[in-house]
Amino acid sequence: MSLKPIGKNHLLFETLILSILVLLSCAKRIPPEEVLEIPEAPRVYDLEVINGDGMATIVWSSEKRAGQPILGYNIYISGKANPDLTEVRAFNTAPYPGDTDGDISLETFEAMPLENGVEYSVFVRSVGLDGTESEPTEVLSFVPRKEGTFVLKQNFQANESGFDFGNGVSIAARSEGNDIYFYSKPGENGLGSPKRLGGLLRKSLFMDLGAKTDFDKLNSFKTENFSGREKLVIHPGHVYIVKTRENCFGKLKVESIRGRQGQREVVIKYCFQPRPNCGRF
Repeated sequence: MSLKPIGKNHLLFETLILSILVLLSCAKRIPPEEVLEIPEAPRVYDLEVINGDGMATIVWSSEKRAGQPILGYNIYISGKANPDLTEVRAFNTAPYPGDTDGDISLETFEAMPLENGVEYSVFVRSVGLDGTESEPTEVLSFVPRKEGTFVLKQNFQANESGFDFGNGVSIAARSEGNDIYFYSKPGENGLGSPKRLGGLLRKSLFMDLGAKTDFDKLNSFKTENFSGREKLVIHPGHVYIVKTRENCFGKLKVESIRGRQGQREVVIKYCFQPRPNCGRF
């Protein structure tokens, strides 16, 4: 019996196979890829709206944890009082990342521009990394209004002796669009309805809420409780309600009364709601 010599090619093949087996036995086992679980979008709650002039500041709380990645928040605003939530579109074009005050549990968003006198509804949802949204906050309604400060001069011929609340501009006391004038005599300063200066002029009514009323915290007034007069003595620091001919309401605060007799003037801070029969400031 004779043995056949092993061929060179056959020997090389066996060596290659052995080398591969050795390498495979020495290689580290690669674990299967871990499936990362994307956290749910955090709950949002305690919605609040701070009315503004042609805008509103939206405030809400979030259960977002430190280091928890999310895309942000969607703020939904509708021009309807009781909207279908599925039909309301986000006011922001991309998820709002949140404010920069460092408090991840409390967020604020300034919605603008909005129309004064229009009743809006708002709610907020958070947005997770995969684009899914949380349950909405409660739905709140609000009505933006005008605000500012104006001066009323004692001289009825002056351009600043009256104020047109509807347009938010100072005008002369006997102008057709005027809503208010200031009078002053020894020992008495007051506000009056333009109708007292001429029967064809506008009629306004005023009510004194006193010095203890906080102007900034007076966000609503029950209009059915209004009891106004065409002429009213005023005092610095007091807060007043005005009702115009269109049954629109405003809140006023006498900031100061200055100047000598004959040239006196009053500085008034105001918020005015152009929506009739609405006492929401």
